[in-house]
Amino acid sequence: MTTLTHAPRRRALLSRTSAVLVTVGVALSTGVATSAAAPLDAGELSSVSGFLSAQLASGGDHFSTTFDGIDYPDHGLSADAVLALNAIGAGRAQADATTAYLQQNVGGYIGAGGETYAGATGKLLVVAASQGVPPTSFGGVDLVARLDSTLTPSGRFSDVSEWGDYSNTLGQSWAIIGLSRVDRGPAASAVDFLRDQQCQDGGFRLDLGGTTPCVSDPDATAMAVQALVAASDRTDPDVAEAVAYLGDRMGADGGVGGAGPTSAPNGNSTGLAAAAFAAAGDTARAGRARSFLGSLFFGCDSPAALRGGIAYDAAALAATESSDQVRRTTAQAAVGLSGQSYVTVSAAGNAAAPGALDCAGAGGPSGTGSLGSLGL
Repeated sequence: MTTLTHAPRRRALLSRTSAVLVTVGVALSTGVATSAAAPLDAGELSSVSGFLSAQLASGGDHFSTTFDGIDYPDHGLSADAVLALNAIGAGRAQADATTAYLQQNVGGYIGAGGETYAGATGKLLVVAASQGVPPTSFGGVDLVARLDSTLTPSGRFSDVSEWGDYSNTLGQSWAIIGLSRVDRGPAASAVDFLRDQQCQDGGFRLDLGGTTPCVSDPDATAMAVQALVAASDRTDPDVAEAVAYLGDRMGADGGVGGAGPTSAPNGNSTGLAAAAFAAAGDTARAGRARSFLGSLFFGCDSPAALRGGIAYDAAALAATESSDQVRRTTAQAAVGLSGQSYVTVSAAGNAAAPGALDCAGAGGPSGTGSLGSLGL
């Protein structure tokens, strides 16, 4: 397979879309998860790190995505995987190796030669904080200064790029979370600008600075909740309204859908919602979301290459081999599945080796654990 390293327009788009979390690159399956709620036990949760670590190692310590038959490094998804491994608490060695890859290729993600992509920079700032890497020297780049350079007088973090400005609420949230996790903290104007994106129903729009109508997006809302908790606290009234909006979007099985073609309950959106509920202290809804994610777990009854992964929805559980969809869902669902959020996830205490299912013993079929083993 060929990896293209110089394709400016496509590379710029990949940098932006991978920086914002969910909607790009998720295969649009029409299946809806309907199986009974089944949260993961500690061993099953740990095995998620084994799946991610093996997939990262086989790809040269990073993930890639294919466009028009050409492979491109997917730095954003690779960053998601680092945060996922830290949230699970296993696979530190692979998290460190992938972080090293991101440091060596930092310009390919956040921009170089006068380009800076705000959301990507914010996400790497969260990775740096989570990994304990100095944020002012991540691969020789001062991420805080670079992010500051994208802050406009309105408080919006905007891309500085000849290819246009693709910044949105997801990227704004990453930036606020990242700056909240270093000593500096975000500018008040940035937090106020994020608040301005909240619609009357309590959710947050995806596209920044829109006028009317204000259409809420569940994924953007989940990230905005975490950003406001990071910049303020759980008692923030805007957080309460956004959490209520997400709760209204939750199905009886605990699943949450996104917007448009991803509106059916799925692992990506539910993972984000679970992280938002955890950040806001809504343990009941967080537990329901994690139960839904448990029903999408590839356990011992799945092909060996898939064990430890998380399916996009119930229909995707029929997969027989790993794919971009499975890797993406697993990396983006794992933080919420672990009971943590992007506000707090850290490598502290992360075991070097990844976990694995004991399918020769009493491992059993997927989703047969206890919620208590996950701390809720």
